[in-house]
Amino acid sequence: MKTKSGLLYIIPMSLGLSMITMCSVDKSNMACIKQPFKNVNVPFHDFVLNASEEKTIDLENGTSISIPANSFVDANGKMVSGEVNFQYREFHTAADIIASGIPMVYDSAGIKIQFESAGMFEINAKQGDKQVYIANGKNLQVSMASFKAGNNFNFYALDTLEKNWENIGSLSPTINQKKKKEIEALGACPTKPIEPKEYDGKTPVFDIDADYTGLTELQEFSGVVWQYAGTNGESDLTKNNWVYKHSWTSANIKPFDKDNGLYSLSLKGNKRDFTTIVSPVLKGKNFAEQMSRFQEKMESYGLVKEGREKEESRLQAEGDLIRSFAVSNFGIYNWDRQYKEEDVIRLAADFDFGDKYKANEITVFLVINDGTVIKYPKYAWGEFSFKPSDKNRMIAVLPGNNVATFSVGEFKKINTDELKGQDKPHFTFKMQKENSKVASVEQLHKILSI
Repeated sequence: MKTKSGLLYIIPMSLGLSMITMCSVDKSNMACIKQPFKNVNVPFHDFVLNASEEKTIDLENGTSISIPANSFVDANGKMVSGEVNFQYREFHTAADIIASGIPMVYDSAGIKIQFESAGMFEINAKQGDKQVYIANGKNLQVSMASFKAGNNFNFYALDTLEKNWENIGSLSPTINQKKKKEIEALGACPTKPIEPKEYDGKTPVFDIDADYTGLTELQEFSGVVWQYAGTNGESDLTKNNWVYKHSWTSANIKPFDKDNGLYSLSLKGNKRDFTTIVSPVLKGKNFAEQMSRFQEKMESYGLVKEGREKEESRLQAEGDLIRSFAVSNFGIYNWDRQYKEEDVIRLAADFDFGDKYKANEITVFLVINDGTVIKYPKYAWGEFSFKPSDKNRMIAVLPGNNVATFSVGEFKKINTDELKGQDKPHFTFKMQKENSKVASVEQLHKILSI
């Protein structure tokens, strides 16, 4: 039997998946979630679904959510028909995690374990202003994009009644095949057209019967001749007139600096070889015709290049991995592993913010290696710890959405040997207050990236 809240049971599924029943979203039971900022959080993706139809939702980052037909019931267990407002959001960065206020500590038999996340998500649905639930016997397949490799991440559900995470199981991630195929479909980068150069009338030019195989940018040029364009005196054609008189058995042209229209010319003879840098040039009418064509090609090239860059940027935002699990209730889920605290320095911490603040109004977050977040309210400052080998930074949330930071560079300046030599280590972190208030998760991410 399914209830509106409380973790009930775990049932293994076939096909390498698992199904869970977890507490449904009930805001009255969300006391364990404490958002540090006002009006700053990760937004939901909102979708309007027909409850009677099967639906697969694909997100730009590679996540997909498969929803069977007739999956939703109301509070009385009655099947829901018509439109349902479906909500989904993910948390991947330190900024996402901090802004969400979702706890990242797992209490296992009284031992608190800090989480390192490979991605977290929240899922919910309503009809109008009324909560709906996933019907018994139904489950939604959430294949979440993940940006962190590793097979040792477990799947957890947040039990808001117990204010703790419930370990559901573990599955290895799979390669994001969709992204892989889309990258392969991009093919080679388009070749930038070569801008024709006009003969300057001064530098000697020559015409050669060269092999242009593979140089598609030159094959359409008619009337092209070559002039020396190097800087090495030994290969300067203007100072080596013998080159023009010598009998050569082959000539080969290869790109040297295509952006600047420079090529390497290799001449081979029976007794000696000669290599130099040359540039293709055109005269008179030939130059005018090719310049007109070049401008048309550049316009087309620009459009193709812009489209490709947009597609590359979109693909870069997709996760390389997919972590899949079937869920049978709404709520918050997390792919996590234990953050290992070997070789940490433990100390009593104080914080200098430059201004007077009430300590109980401040929460400090230690961000480790850009992904792990450890929360330090005032009562925990006396038990602060960090691992010198990690990439550490801190951000303190002050009243009014203000923040103060302690950078990676400042952490590296700490004399850890001195701290290790103290009987009761103590350190005061001199925090740098940011000039502007945090108004969005994106802004918070930029602050943490500095």
